[in-house]
Amino acid sequence: MDPKFPNPEDELAAFQTEIAALREAETSGGVETSHLSDREGFGIPAGRKFNPAELTTADFTVWQGLKDGTLTREQYAEYKRKLPRHKENYTRAQFGSLLENRVTPYLARREHPEWFADEDSE
Repeated sequence: MDPKFPNPEDELAAFQTEIAALREAETSGGVETSHLSDREGFGIPAGRKFNPAELTTADFTVWQGLKDGTLTREQYAEYKRKLPRHKENYTRAQFGSLLENRVTPYLARREHPEWFADEDSE
């Protein structure tokens, strides 16, 4: 638990606010991704909207572990196993897609730093 947020609900609300800001940056063209935008097609029912308030403590835990460098492959695999599909919860599924794109290179760097030795020395 973050000492800035002694109440877990406050910590979750701060995370949801952070993701809402990232969504706003994405939809205004400030971030090159499309995971947090409202989309249709590809099996996604019409009218589905990304709603940061639907993100859970499980989503927060993985996000925080990614940010602070403590996320393990096992933790992420467990999270992915429980992640709902788009038709079950559009927001969480789209957030899971965003995480996948960030976790993959994070785990590669963490587990195989030798692959990136040339990049890191520049």
